[in-house]
Amino acid sequence: ASQHARGGGTRVVCSVCLSSEGAHIQWDDETKSLQSQIMVRKDSFSDIYVHHTVEDRRVKFGVGLGQLADTLSLFESELGSSEGLVVSYNPSDEKQLQIETRSVVSLDDVVVAEEGGRGRQQQR
Repeated sequence: ASQHARGGGTRVVCSVCLSSEGAHIQWDDETKSLQSQIMVRKDSFSDIYVHHTVEDRRVKFGVGLGQLADTLSLFESELGSSEGLVVSYNPSDEKQLQIETRSVVSLDDVVVAEEGGRGRQQQR
């Protein structure tokens, strides 16, 4: 299955391939300069139904967002919400899954370039 969308004048193609392993979802822009992909394992789905005939090709699937959020939360940072991946899912709040990535630049170890191409490490 493919979905085409336009955003900011660039066409984006989303392809979904279902298999016994789960769903492989890939987004490509028309310039082929950007690509995103994800493999969602079959145990993350609440239900998968695939009906395929020559005349009709339909794919319906549901995602268990609670289970998906739990799986993604394994990648959350142990440092808390100031850094890393932040996943939140509230089933009573419009069933929205929110995923954020946050990063903080540490100034503990700063490399300062010196003339001549050598560098020195500066501790703060």
